[in-house]
Formats: sequence, C-alpha cells, structure tokens
Amino acid sequence: MANRFSDIALQFHDDAGAVLNGGLLNFYLTGTSTRSDTYTDAALGTPNANPVVLDSAGRAGNIFLDPAVTYRAVLTNSTGATTYWTKDSINTVLDTDLTALA
Repeated sequence: MANRFSDIALQFHDDAGAVLNGGLLNFYLTGTSTRSDTYTDAALGTPNANPVVLDSAGRAGNIFLDPAVTYRAVLTNSTGATTYWTKDSINTVLDTDLTALA
C-alpha cells in the first residue's frame, strides 16, 4: 500500500511566511538528483508531474509515495531559483517532520 507524503491540507510558505503560490515540490531518489515518481492515488496508478506544482493556496494535493522507494524532497519557489528546504530519506509520512515543511 502506498504512503501519503503529507496531509493534503498542508500549506507551504516561503521564508517570510507568505503562501508559496506556484512553489515546486521536487522528488528524487534519496541522495541523488534522479527524479522519482510520486502518485495521485494510493494504487500508484497515476504519476504526479515532477515537480508537483503548488496551487494558489500553497497546497500540493494528493502525493502518494511508492513504499519501495526512498525519496528526497526539495521545496523551491515557482522558478526553482530559491530552495526553502530539502528533506532526504523519506519513505513514509512518519519520516517527514511536517512542522519543518510547512
């Protein structure tokens, strides 16, 4: 069964506290720059775009992780020029300190 990356109501912000409208959540294989798919559904049937683009409220929608993959997630601004955080070795939501991500 797939693991949900985060609660879909989680809202991402920039370092100044502004909603990260159009921000990008990039997913890679842990420790690498090789992109790795996440999915829109728990059955892992439909891949998300990578990067996942945050909506105008700074939310990502459904992101399910393949339990056979260990991920690195990188949050950037809409152009990818500014990185707000990087979290490596994510396999389940329990591996993710959500307070540090929001």
